[in-house]
Amino acid sequence: MKTTKTAAALIGLIASTHAQYISLTAVRSDSPIHLQTIEAAGQRLSVGGDAATYCPSDMQTRGFCPNTTDDTNFLGGYGGLALGAEVPGGQSVYIDPVCGAVMYTQAHSGFIPNGSIIGGWARQEGKSFGLLTWEGEGTLAGHIGLLACMTERDTYEVYADIGVTPPGDCIGFDVITANQTEAAAWQYM
Repeated sequence: MKTTKTAAALIGLIASTHAQYISLTAVRSDSPIHLQTIEAAGQRLSVGGDAATYCPSDMQTRGFCPNTTDDTNFLGGYGGLALGAEVPGGQSVYIDPVCGAVMYTQAHSGFIPNGSIIGGWARQEGKSFGLLTWEGEGTLAGHIGLLACMTERDTYEVYADIGVTPPGDCIGFDVITANQTEAAAWQYM
């Protein structure tokens, strides 16, 4: 548990040292996910749809809540990745070691399940947009890329290629980034 909290703190530090919010967009021509944004809802990342956000009423009253409720911004991409949330402690992104689902921590909790993958994110900046990739490391070296997999709810959840077959029909895709000026939510649910 101590290692988990330390890892979450390091991801937050990596994200804050670059302090650049970004939005993520899936790119896969001739597919239903092409140019759809990547959003956070239900502890998972998905392609398309809306983010699930929350801001306490006392923070709303004091004007501390971001104005958007259906977008997801991120921080990092230089090793680790986190949600661009204002909640104290932040929300880290991790990969489930069993199925490869790309998930995130609950607000106010640094808990990441044992064996989860927290690194491997690589971000490159261009003049108009950037590129975010996931590249396996260690025992996952050689596994590169992200997949959007159809769920029973007709949505596409994001998985990393960790060498296992995720559920549903999956489409490989690339991710482009766009710089953003602030967090899009107090916290993601």
